[in-house]
Amino acid sequence: MKKKLISLLVIPILCLFAVCSFHFVKADTALGMVQVNLHTDGRLESSDVLKNMPITLTSTTDASQTFTLTCEDSSNVIKTKKTIPLGDYVVSFQLPENYVTLSGVYTNGPRTDTYVQNGNVVTLNQKFAYNMIYINIKEREEPQPVEKYGKVEVNLHTDGKLVESGVLKNMPVTLVSKEDPSKTYTLNCQDDSNRAKLENVPFGEYMVLFDILDGYEDLGGTYGVSGTYMHSTDTITIDNEYAYKQLYINVTKKEAPQPVIKYGKVEVNLHTDGKLVESDVLKNMPVTLISKEDPSKTYTLNCQDDSNRAKLENVPFGEYIVSFDIPEKYEVLDGEVGSGVMGNYLANGNTITIDNEYAYKQLYINVKEKKEAVTDNGSQNPESNENASSSNDSKKQESKDLNTDKKKSKSVKTAVFVNSLFFVSLSLFTGILTILFYKKTKKS
Repeated sequence: MKKKLISLLVIPILCLFAVCSFHFVKADTALGMVQVNLHTDGRLESSDVLKNMPITLTSTTDASQTFTLTCEDSSNVIKTKKTIPLGDYVVSFQLPENYVTLSGVYTNGPRTDTYVQNGNVVTLNQKFAYNMIYINIKEREEPQPVEKYGKVEVNLHTDGKLVESGVLKNMPVTLVSKEDPSKTYTLNCQDDSNRAKLENVPFGEYMVLFDILDGYEDLGGTYGVSGTYMHSTDTITIDNEYAYKQLYINVTKKEAPQPVIKYGKVEVNLHTDGKLVESDVLKNMPVTLISKEDPSKTYTLNCQDDSNRAKLENVPFGEYIVSFDIPEKYEVLDGEVGSGVMGNYLANGNTITIDNEYAYKQLYINVKEKKEAVTDNGSQNPESNENASSSNDSKKQESKDLNTDKKKSKSVKTAVFVNSLFFVSLSLFTGILTILFYKKTKKS
């Protein structure tokens, strides 16, 4: 009985001893202080990075022991009080997206510390000094694309063939980047080969621009089995750094547009003393129209009968000089045709305008037969007519001279008469004075 009582008392004593021992160990656990320094490229700089990047310490022996350290300012330094039990801890943190951690060591005088990475284990063993944790980061650099370059060759065809000329030499071809239109690359041909090459053109899409040379036009079409000729503003892709990107342009020589020529019709009517009568005058008197724009172009109207009418079609629109030679025994008369509604009679050298393709342009010429001198036997002789005309002219001249002489003689006689009258009057006046003087002298 006594033994049972002792055994019952031993069990509570042992439990009490275990509890007291546990509390003694817990109370004896050492605490430390932690300082976290966040470096940027190995230097402590002010920024908001650590303020937005909490640091977590998790005990390696008891995962429930977790401590979160935060920065309250832009110093990128965290300092804790003596609240964290010493031991081994896993360091964890989440970097901002545009930063990466750097490895390496930090040397400060004789002390050297290893930069901590996310997930590293650190040992806190300083009771009286700060347990230092150094983290080194840097801004993430965007990877620079590896730029590749291609080559381009332009071939200018004329009517589907590569022929030598100076067309491409005077027609630069420009590539404009679709990604950045400020970047352009120009191909220039230096000779008459109608080929131009350019290297070191960055990969990408380009708009092809060119201005067709004056006198030519863009023909387009296809070449070879499946090739297509380019037009200005087409798009190409440069994606091969070894082979030339071949560009083909097809042009053709522009034909000068032919003017649309209109034609009119002309009719000549030959009147004699203002009347249309049958004779062979116009049949022997061709009428020619001479172009004022190009005098080498002439159009002649010929009468084939005694109608004194001549017609001509297909005379181009324009201004013309009318030219004709009257037979010797005729002369041209001017004046109005009829009552003037149909215009005036034409003289040699007059200008007309052809501007109607449906109605005839009516031309009127008026002539009359010259009068001839009559001989003694009543017959008319052209030679005697000329002589008579010459004699008449001579007589007229003699009559003129006679009249002139008569006028001169009359003037002389008038002058003599006036002089005589003056002298008679003077003599008479002198005589009267002499008689009066004599009578006066005799009385005295």
